[in-house]
Amino acid sequence: MNILNLLKDDHIRLSSELVKLRKNLNHPDIRGRIKHFISDYEAHESVEEELLLPLLNDLKLCPCEVEALDKCHENHDDIWGLLDRLLEAVDSMRFPEFQMAFFHLVAVTEGHFGLEERILFPTIERYMSADALDKAGKTAEQRLSAYGAFEHSSRAA
Repeated sequence: MNILNLLKDDHIRLSSELVKLRKNLNHPDIRGRIKHFISDYEAHESVEEELLLPLLNDLKLCPCEVEALDKCHENHDDIWGLLDRLLEAVDSMRFPEFQMAFFHLVAVTEGHFGLEERILFPTIERYMSADALDKAGKTAEQRLSAYGAFEHSSRAA
């Protein structure tokens, strides 16, 4: 599978995980469920940062493409900050802060996925051969499987 299609499918899976979390914010093991999401997100981001985005390194990108790439990196940092805030709020039992961090996380994550799918992925598709995308996809699939990203994603709600 081509890396772009794999990541689009993973966006759907991660979005679904966020919906499951939202439906279970009062669950006794919400911290454990968040940790599982963090593990899945870490695997996803590692594929993007280490396999996908380096495909753009030696290309002459237009300013809007460079801006989208910079925004993608910035979003990754923002998401990690929100995940940290989320865990801190859970650990200190500050439910209003937890809810705010969670809903902010969802908004940033969904916006980030949209940015990638509308701008970044089509850019990569324009510059890269189908073979290169397939090869990167095979490596990405192995990495996600090695991380166990698919093992706990379908936990019961």
